[in-house]
Amino acid sequence: MRPSRSSLRRLVASVPLALTLAAAVPAAAGSSAPPVPASVPETRTVDHVDDYAGVEVKDPYRWLEAMDDVEVRRWIDAQRTATADWIADVPERAAVVRRLESLMDHEDRSVPVRHGDRTFQSRQEGLANQRVLWVTDADGSERPLIDPNAWSADGTIALREVSYRRDGRLIAIGKSEGGSDWRTLHVVDVDTGRELPDVLRWVKFSSPEWANDGESFYYGRYPTPEGDAFSSVNENQRL
Repeated sequence: MRPSRSSLRRLVASVPLALTLAAAVPAAAGSSAPPVPASVPETRTVDHVDDYAGVEVKDPYRWLEAMDDVEVRRWIDAQRTATADWIADVPERAAVVRRLESLMDHEDRSVPVRHGDRTFQSRQEGLANQRVLWVTDADGSERPLIDPNAWSADGTIALREVSYRRDGRLIAIGKSEGGSDWRTLHVVDVDTGRELPDVLRWVKFSSPEWANDGESFYYGRYPTPEGDAFSSVNENQRL
C-alpha cells in the first residue's frame, strides 16, 4: 500500500532535508541549513548491565524503553520540540513542501475488485490524507463506503487491512493509529456502511481471512498484555 498523504507530510517535517533538496529544489543548492543548536535536551544514562550467557552488555539507555514513564514522555516531548524548532528554521523547507504537494495533488484509483454483485475501489482525491473505499452496488450506483479521513482531524488513523466476505455484504478492516503496527479489527456492514459493535484488539502483522461459511474469519493476535510479555496465538472470531 502506498504511503498516505499525512505520512508523507510527517516525513518532510521530521527528517533532514539535504537529500530531498538536491532533487526537489535545485536552485536552493547554495543555501545552508541552520546551525545545530548549541544545546540539545540531555539524555541521562543508567548503570544497567545484561548478562547474556556470561557476556555482560551495558545498556545505559534502557530506561528509555519504558514508554509510559513520565520522565520518558518528557524526554520525547523535549526532543520533538528541539527537532521541530530546528527544522522550522530550514529556509528551503517551505519550497520542498510546496513541490511535494504539487506532485501529490492528483486523483488516484486502485484496480476495482468484485465480490458478490458489488465492486470495490479505493480512491485518493487530491491532497486528502487518506484513500477512501468506494462501492458500486448491483444497480450501478456508487457511494463512498469507508472514509478514514473522518476518523481523525489530523489523518493519523489509517485504513490498513481490508478483507471482503465472498458475497460482498461484510468487510473486515484493520485500523492503525499514528503509523503503529498494532491494529484494531472492525467489521463493516456494506449495506449501511456502519461498523458492527465488535472490536478486536492486540492484532499485529495479521490480516483477517474469511472462512468459507462466511460466518467467521481467522486472524492472529496477541493476548491482552500483562506487563511486557507478549505471545502470539491464532483465534477464530465468530460473528
